[in-house]
Amino acid sequence: MATHDEDSSLVLVVGFEGSDPARRALAAAARILRGREGWIEVVYVDPTEGGEEDSSQPAADVMDSLGSAQVDLRYEVRSVLEAEKQPWRLRSTRGAVAEELTRAALAIAEEGGPSRTVVIVVGSDHRLAFSVPITLARQSSFPVLIVP
Repeated sequence: MATHDEDSSLVLVVGFEGSDPARRALAAAARILRGREGWIEVVYVDPTEGGEEDSSQPAADVMDSLGSAQVDLRYEVRSVLEAEKQPWRLRSTRGAVAEELTRAALAIAEEGGPSRTVVIVVGSDHRLAFSVPITLARQSSFPVLIVP
């Protein structure tokens, strides 16, 4: 896990599960953050039904709660973001993806107070009519950047 300043002014929340759209969103977040104060909060959401349990943890502890496929995701995230020298944090949770990304953004915003800007960044798969990006764009109270 890279270090970051907890009082930074910009946090980009990126949903990441290893798909091509998620990779594009992660790369876009790294470009957006370049030269700015803040960090990237990478959120892996296990879309298991009824997943009320939140296992949000710093990246060092996440490995204990994830299976081998998700551990591979952590290494992929690390390789992208550390190559860009971007500070980041990884959390894992279960539930509806759009809801969990919004929940993570809300927690980060509340931790940082009014000086912190939180933006949700997601990749788009044009084949999905009722996708996470569309749900976020319609329902989130945070700015949403949809990366094509």
